[in-house]
Amino acid sequence: NPDSGYGFAKLCTGQMTRVMCQQLGITHIWTRIISTYGIGDNPNTLISVIINDLLKGIKPSLTKCEQVWDYLYAGDAAHAFYRLAEDGHNGSIYVIGSGQTKTLREFAEIIRNEINPSLSLGFGERPYYKDQAMHLEADISTLFNDIGWKPETPFVEGIRKILMEIIIMNSIFQFIKFSIVGLSNTIVALGIYYFLLWLNVDYFIANIVSWVSSVFNAFFWNNRYVFKTEIHWIKSLIKTYIAYSASLVIGLI
Repeated sequence: NPDSGYGFAKLCTGQMTRVMCQQLGITHIWTRIISTYGIGDNPNTLISVIINDLLKGIKPSLTKCEQVWDYLYAGDAAHAFYRLAEDGHNGSIYVIGSGQTKTLREFAEIIRNEINPSLSLGFGERPYYKDQAMHLEADISTLFNDIGWKPETPFVEGIRKILMEIIIMNSIFQFIKFSIVGLSNTIVALGIYYFLLWLNVDYFIANIVSWVSSVFNAFFWNNRYVFKTEIHWIKSLIKTYIAYSASLVIGLI
């Protein structure tokens, strides 16, 4: 019983495709997806917003989160579609969900506890939408009875997979950015060195100036672009030059 244009459109699509499939002699299986989550999800979904805010140390601004909800890991949803394509019954309607419900508050707390239990969640900071749905629960008994399917990924395990993927991707991007900065150091050092030689500057002075410039280039971009650290610039820059100098001396010994 849809109560919105979106719901009526889905209902109409299901009915029209069923008639079309009957006319063409094609098997028709209709699914109703409750709520899925997973790696690469839309950044504007509730779960994505909570994860991204907490990873940045920001308190997510939320409603009271009293809604009773059903979340299914995307990998499990994909497996359900695969099984339905193989063994689903023609003309049937299947609800795709986990069959296990919690309040949104409980889901949010699970995410927070996996990231950092000491972080705060802004429950009640946002009002509910007008005509806010308070229940979204899946009865997956037909799925299980017809094809023996049931979800395999508990919510907490799905969140851990997402967090691990974020860590891996961040590490890859950080390595790429670090490599780019390293390449730029070489370009800066060689560029300044040969430019000063072209100006007939003594090679020893040119070497020192190019080294000082490349160290500053590495310091600036690594702190602003690669690691994005909050630092005391003067003290940190002095420490960087001392560390690079010590490394240079050790390398010459």
